[in-house]
Amino acid sequence: MARLDVEDIKCSPGTNADLDLQLDWHRHRDDKVPIKSNVTKKADKIKALIEAVERHNEGQQVIASCGDNNNIQIDVPSDLDKEGSDFE
Repeated sequence: MARLDVEDIKCSPGTNADLDLQLDWHRHRDDKVPIKSNVTKKADKIKALIEAVERHNEGQQVIASCGDNNNIQIDVPSDLDKEGSDFE
């Protein structure tokens, strides 16, 4: 379960493993959360988590995208031709 109370995190941040799990949760929802290899020290993890929680609580997280910007096209002419297969 995600921890969303900044004061609770400051008072009792948890272990490095706990912080990694929390950061993973936020990373899926917020592109601004640094990748795991960029936050190796516990103090950096706590800082990154607090910043992520603050963005989450303020509704300012940057939603991670899958990179698929394909749009559905409507009324596109068929590409069917007289060939039996496109692999000929």
